[in-house]
Amino acid sequence: MNTGWLRAVRDKVYQSRILDVPAAVIAPLSHRILSLTAEEADERLRAYSPCPAGTASAKHRLAIPFRYDLQIIVNVYNLEKYIKACADSILSQETAYSFHVIFVDDGSTDASPQILDAYADDPRVTVIHQENTGVSSKNAGLKLLEASYVMFVDGDDLLEAGAVQAMLSEAFRRDADIVQIGYSRLEGGQRYPQPNDTETEEAAPYGEMTGFAWGKVIRSSLFETVQFPPGYWHPDSIVAFLLSPMCDRRIRIPAYGYLYRCSSGRLSRRAPASPKCIDTWYITDYLTREHIRRGLACDSAFYDELLRQVLLNARRMRRTPREIREAVLVLTAKLFEEVFERDGVEPAIHQPLRRAVLNRDYGAYRLYCRTHF
Repeated sequence: MNTGWLRAVRDKVYQSRILDVPAAVIAPLSHRILSLTAEEADERLRAYSPCPAGTASAKHRLAIPFRYDLQIIVNVYNLEKYIKACADSILSQETAYSFHVIFVDDGSTDASPQILDAYADDPRVTVIHQENTGVSSKNAGLKLLEASYVMFVDGDDLLEAGAVQAMLSEAFRRDADIVQIGYSRLEGGQRYPQPNDTETEEAAPYGEMTGFAWGKVIRSSLFETVQFPPGYWHPDSIVAFLLSPMCDRRIRIPAYGYLYRCSSGRLSRRAPASPKCIDTWYITDYLTREHIRRGLACDSAFYDELLRQVLLNARRMRRTPREIREAVLVLTAKLFEEVFERDGVEPAIHQPLRRAVLNRDYGAYRLYCRTHF
């Protein structure tokens, strides 16, 4: 299935405003304009869950000339049930390219450290044991970049046979900054392939690549000044906000090579019930401003991406108290005004959502988000 075509159809549907019909019918009953100020909204959020202080900025050393073609970073926390299968799926890759695997044990309290140490004698492996740092544990493997490309694998996931060869051959052939391979969900012992392209295609900076760090090989030089922001949930957001717009060439290939395990410990499963789920707003605001600080374009395409992120944020925060969601709406309006509206930048999609946000109309915003998930 050609997902590029599906994404184009999706955006055409949004542009046609077909999905706005429910909102148009209910709109007269849905409007509710907020009088909350940005200062009051910020105070309300920080009382609910403090904003992390981590940064996406880093100074990593590039070991040029590179020793390897690929550096694979595997983050592990209490994954004794899965980590051996993960490690074996990586180390059994048959490829013409050289790779080195860095396993980052992020303070595991189960048998994971001992399982990883059994691989330490393999010259292709480095095992790092550290105190728990949370979802930004990948950073430990970025301090020294010894390969042309970097790949991230979660310790409960698997690589399918030929994944490394498929991605690296295309990366070197096309001189690509990012190559993304198709993935399948692994649930209940069953493999469910997710929609993927039928042909190798170049991707636009926004909207055509997944927002995950895994399932890709990424040019290591992109990480020379970038890391996963410590302390935040959803640190993979750097892919959409920083790494992808920094690239000259992004490639999607039709092969399948990554198996994503849908386990109960996944952040996506437990996040909606935690106050810390509002990190999705905090990291959106922070990375948007980091995007600007790095001189990346704040154009219509980026506005579209931020509107998609607003919908994702609403979904992630769906179980938070209404007053928290209201505060996020007010602060989102402030961000839009500062980044886009003052320069007259307009998005191509989600115009009704943009208007609802700028008007601080919580009723219209909530209705739009519910009809456009």
